[in-house]
Amino acid sequence: MGKMCCISLTLAVKLIGTFGLSLSILMINMLVSDFFSKQHEEEFIIALESWMLFGLNWTYVMKNLKVVETARTLLTCVLIYSVLSLVANALLALSSLLKKPNYVLMWMYMQMISIFDQTIALTMQLTRDDKSDGEDKSAWYIPVCSIYLLISGYFWMVVSAARREWIKNREDCDQVIAIDTMRSPQISDNANMPKSPSFLSSNIGGIAYDFPKSLPPPAYNVV
Repeated sequence: MGKMCCISLTLAVKLIGTFGLSLSILMINMLVSDFFSKQHEEEFIIALESWMLFGLNWTYVMKNLKVVETARTLLTCVLIYSVLSLVANALLALSSLLKKPNYVLMWMYMQMISIFDQTIALTMQLTRDDKSDGEDKSAWYIPVCSIYLLISGYFWMVVSAARREWIKNREDCDQVIAIDTMRSPQISDNANMPKSPSFLSSNIGGIAYDFPKSLPPPAYNVV
């Protein structure tokens, strides 16, 4: 995979990182606004369900637990997750500028967690027997979640291919530098090495051979 949709892998990684940054900032702003604007915890929990597609299905487990101040606890956990996602996407965008393969690792780990989370949620939705409560939800959730999984997997493959390309380019540059470093002492040693008499005589002979024996006569007589 050398390109993504006729663009380079580096540019594709930059676009993915920029998209992730925008999404993380939007998620943080929307969730904080919903938390302070809703009067009841149930309203905030319902608003949180609209972000389930972006790797927040694990909040479903926390909602079922008997936790004091469920909305505040959910907001704290989601904010921590969103900040980590923000940092991961920022490092991903920075890696496309500096060509640093290690900068993409955090994003790849976060993306794997999100893919794993969505896979479990989609499996639970498909194997669910009583669909009386979530019948309307499954009509749009299953296809949208499937498309999101495909896009997330494709983005992960693109970033992984870009990371391998950067590592290969760095190894090639290191090899070229190592070869040049090994050649430079040899060239300097050959230049400082004492010349043998045969070498000097051959050079003198070549100089004498190249020097013209006689000058051509002038075209006009000088009076």
